[in-house]
Amino acid sequence: VERMEPGAPRWSELTAQLLDLARAESPTAGRPLEPVDLGDAIAAALEDVIQLASEKRIDIGVSHSVPVAVLGEANDLRILLKNLFDNAVRYTPAGGTIEK
Repeated sequence: VERMEPGAPRWSELTAQLLDLARAESPTAGRPLEPVDLGDAIAAALEDVIQLASEKRIDIGVSHSVPVAVLGEANDLRILLKNLFDNAVRYTPAGGTIEK
């Protein structure tokens, strides 16, 4: 159990990602697309990874933003962006910078 404990948060996160993927592929995934503010989706995704970035002293953010809407599903877009940002934070050395 002691050897498994350090990996538990990562396994929990991977399980959550698999559940998100399963939900996105469910029959309700065929719902109509609607305009989603990309800036709002980016802000929500950044909130999901900001603690990990802070722990690694990584500066993460968007330097400037132009209002734009995309057709999609807000939660699915947030999940996609969160996974992208999460990978960026995990593979950026401590003290690094991630920006648009």
